Amino acid sequence: MKKKLGRTISALLILTLVLSAMGCTTPAEPVEASDFQDVSSEDWFYRYVVGGLRFGLVTYTRENGLYFEPYRDVTLEEFITMLGRLHEYSGETIRESYIEWASGAGLIGGEGLENLDPYGPITRERMAVIVDRYIWGFDLWELFNMATPNLMSPQDRREVSSWAVQAVSRMAIRRLVAADHSGGPWYYRPQANATRAEVLSVLVPMCRTINR
Repeated sequence: MKKKLGRTISALLILTLVLSAMGCTTPAEPVEASDFQDVSSEDWFYRYVVGGLRFGLVTYTRENGLYFEPYRDVTLEEFITMLGRLHEYSGETIRESYIEWASGAGLIGGEGLENLDPYGPITRERMAVIVDRYIWGFDLWELFNMATPNLMSPQDRREVSSWAVQAVSRMAIRRLVAADHSGGPWYYRPQANATRAEVLSVLVPMCRTINR
């Protein structure tokens, strides 16, 4: 019995060493929004970072350094990855790459979204179009059927590309815009690149609405 137990313990030790060599070590301690050196509880986007970590839209380990980079531009691939994780959090499994999933679902491609560099930054109006296609494509529009007339007309609406006008308008109606919601004049900045903080300010409320 003792010999058998000793062999079992030895086997377990060997397995632990092998897994460690393969990188299969004990999972790192979860990162909280308050752990980031460039995120403060006073920041407007703090609650979105909290939600992004909670829903798994963004993942982080302490080995990467504790910087969230809220103002860094988001690439198309990064945005689609976060949207894909939102979709998976809602209950479906994506078996191909997120870019292939988005293409097959009709979220990218077509006017305004053709031949995009997956590693290039995504503009705010392109983000609006992809989100709008996602809501309609997966029959979620009833969940976002709300009216907020004061957000329907950004001051820079003439800068919105013709193929993105409806999507940007619907983003405003659904309150899925990263803008000043104080009731005064606001600007959508359609041609500006979407930042990490801005993307989470759109996707986290979406995830909460879909999964409430």
